[in-house]
Amino acid sequence: MRREAERLLDALTAERADLLLRQLPVDALKTATNERLRFTGLDTIGVHTVADVLATPTGRLTQVQGIGATTARRLRAAAETLRQEAVGTHTTGIGDTPTASAMALVRLLAQFDQINTLDEIQRARRRRILGWAEKVPATGGLWDVLVGEGPEWRAYLDDIAWADVHPEVLAPARPVTVSGESWADYLTRPAHYQALLSTLLDLEVEGGDDLAADILERIRSLRLDTTHLTDLHLRGYQSFGARFTLVQEKVILGDDMGLGKTVQALAAAAHLHATGRQHTLVVCPASVLTNWEREARRFTDLPVYRAHGSERVEAVRAWESDGGICLLTYDGARTTELRAPDFVIVDEAHFIKNPATGRTRAVRALIDGASHVLLLSGTPLENRVSEFATLVSFVAPELISTGMSEMAAADFRKRIAPAYLRR
Repeated sequence: MRREAERLLDALTAERADLLLRQLPVDALKTATNERLRFTGLDTIGVHTVADVLATPTGRLTQVQGIGATTARRLRAAAETLRQEAVGTHTTGIGDTPTASAMALVRLLAQFDQINTLDEIQRARRRRILGWAEKVPATGGLWDVLVGEGPEWRAYLDDIAWADVHPEVLAPARPVTVSGESWADYLTRPAHYQALLSTLLDLEVEGGDDLAADILERIRSLRLDTTHLTDLHLRGYQSFGARFTLVQEKVILGDDMGLGKTVQALAAAAHLHATGRQHTLVVCPASVLTNWEREARRFTDLPVYRAHGSERVEAVRAWESDGGICLLTYDGARTTELRAPDFVIVDEAHFIKNPATGRTRAVRALIDGASHVLLLSGTPLENRVSEFATLVSFVAPELISTGMSEMAAADFRKRIAPAYLRR
């Protein structure tokens, strides 16, 4: 199904390119070359668009008075350049035009929707097993089996044991039928179908489009240490978010709900712990304290201390002594004396949007004393540019300038890109 989806996506790109070229008049060819061209008289042989030039043989073009073989070849070369540029603007967006390829792709995704029963962790297991299987030689003969003891070997054994219990996940998908209304369903749920396409093709959107090239290179070249992560396979964009945090050191992560802001924060904490910065402090509302404790214990092997209620002081002292992840409410951050953490994670960061409150001043002091800071907020900056200017001033004051809160949202977002990531 993946290969067929890739084929249909390529065909859809070609259809869009052809449609664009049919809309471009022949004089658009001037933008594709510095060489001298001639257009007069092309209309007499039915050539009106760039697509017409591509469809007309060189010999036919030379029948126009004033167009010789050289000019004809230049016309076709320029048209081919525009065609390649059109195809090069490849996108995975299905669009709303019911072309043959678009409708076939939607039908395929509707079929995939019926058999897409694995969660992300299970899909990662399946990908790893298939990857190992591809490395097995197809020829016969004796094999040498090397047994290891490291985490990769243990993960391999765990994956094989899982596949042994669930052999059906490695079997070819059974053909399924879909109704003829799949295109209508797509038009009512385009985001669902786009997500299916991303899953089928293993596409991920890293984000960071407005970042400078050198920052992107440092993020992409950083090898994330996952020694202390357990039962967690990061998706590509999640790994990027964790590495963005580590490289830029003090940032805001504004991903939409459901994209895994918590696991990105935990991945960054696990990396820092493995590299010697072992005191992570999570400041969050009391209502999500239990969720943080559950996620931290599930996805990391780090000590987790719930510093709340009657055991708050004892938990903080144990964290200060042994390191790990300390979970503290906003009120706790205001009333508890504690050592400067290495990494501060602030969940629901809009709680500290008012610089005048005691809560904000307490968290600001923790932010100033840490080497790494991650503010989490699912509220789009477009909703309140002025409030985001305050949050940015906590993590990257050098990006703030007078009157910045009055900027248009798009300009503001580009300006703060080194400290703000949202997908």
